[in-house]
Amino acid sequence: MNVEEEFELFDLEWLRAKLLPGDTVSADSEADLAGWSEKDWEMIAGRCRRGHDWYELLTFRPQFTARCEWTTFGGSDWCSYLCEHPEAFDRCNYSSLDELDWCYLFGEQPQLAKKYDWLDFDGDKWACLLSEHPRFAGQCDWEKLDGKDWSKLLSRQPQFAVKCDWRKLNPENWRYLLYNRPRFEDKCDPGRFADIEKLYILSVKPEDPGEDFRRPETRIRYELLDTLPDSADKFEWKSLTGPEWSYLLSRQPRFNVRCDWSKLDGGDWCDLLQEQPQFADKCPWGKLDGGDWCDLLRTRPQFAGHCEWAELNGWDWSELLQDWPLFADKCPWEKLDGKDWSSLLFFHARFADRCDWSKFNGADWCDLLYGQPQFADRCDWSKLGGDDWCRLLSGRLRFADKCPWEKLDGKDWCDLLTKQPQFARHCDWSKLGLKDWGRLLYLQPQFRDECPFLRDNREKDEEYEQGLLWG
Repeated sequence: MNVEEEFELFDLEWLRAKLLPGDTVSADSEADLAGWSEKDWEMIAGRCRRGHDWYELLTFRPQFTARCEWTTFGGSDWCSYLCEHPEAFDRCNYSSLDELDWCYLFGEQPQLAKKYDWLDFDGDKWACLLSEHPRFAGQCDWEKLDGKDWSKLLSRQPQFAVKCDWRKLNPENWRYLLYNRPRFEDKCDPGRFADIEKLYILSVKPEDPGEDFRRPETRIRYELLDTLPDSADKFEWKSLTGPEWSYLLSRQPRFNVRCDWSKLDGGDWCDLLQEQPQFADKCPWGKLDGGDWCDLLRTRPQFAGHCEWAELNGWDWSELLQDWPLFADKCPWEKLDGKDWSSLLFFHARFADRCDWSKFNGADWCDLLYGQPQFADRCDWSKLGGDDWCRLLSGRLRFADKCPWEKLDGKDWCDLLTKQPQFARHCDWSKLGLKDWGRLLYLQPQFRDECPFLRDNREKDEEYEQGLLWG
């Protein structure tokens, strides 16, 4: 199987996951898709709630680009999409891309670097990018790199050593760098470090410097416990906080005999027991609140016998029952509000007979009907505001006959028509302000004849239109 065939199978897996029982189409092979109608594709578009969903849909049907909810895209979604469609770079939310996204993107589409404002690049991103693509060094603000960034960069691209401020490197940074590039040993000033830190620098192979830990000095001694057992006597055990004990014991449970268990709060116990359930006999269960119990039982349902069910609020129950519906007999259903019910029924329609529908507001109905349109007969349509209708009709066209169009304001109409221009016949154009028109005409220029700001400026139409669209 070649790479293209693997990607095709992956895309089909996503498409099959979007089908629900009762749908009349299948996606077992590409041949099945040939028989799909536009209505079938509209159905799938209505089920796109995340950036990844939209990215996958656009690989099948690029004509949905105008309707795409770009604000749902995360960094990896933008990276994948821009590698295939670099012309969409101006739409991108740059802040959502992390260092790996930028590194991969500029490697695939280096011409995009000319459009980017490098002021937003921090040291972590520079280290990642230059490690793979040193040709961008001319754009780098070297002051932004800290010790970790330098150790990572120089391990891959030692020619940048002339730019390095060696004073920024701590023992952990030096340990990583000297393991990979021992030639830089003469740059390390051992007089800056205590004996235990010198020993650390010269000990075994380090971890990736990108790994996070709460306090560098605690992590230094934590790793020494593995490599140099005698260092345990020099470890300042009393200095560890509850979260640090939870982190340490999750990975090195043998040090539990030294633990001051009283430092751990409910969240710390939740994190620890998910990784090391054998410490349950040490746990003061009363420290766990509803959120802690929800998180713990989702991964370790065997602790249900210890749970104080009264601690869980409606949202906790909604989240827990999505993973473990068998706990339904414990649930006080009156705690769930409309948002909780909407989230739960989206995944488990079986609980509908227990639902108090009167708790739903417009946003709750919008969220639910996106994924479970069969509940439309329960909906109190009067609760939906203009923004709710805009969001619902952007993906669920079947409900258009229920919409009181007068509820939509200018912004609602702008948002809706950019994705579903066929509703223009219902629009009260007088509600759109200058900014609404500017955004709408940029994406749907066929409505320019309806714009009063252009009609009133015919003599300088072209110049005015450019100002409207870009000003």
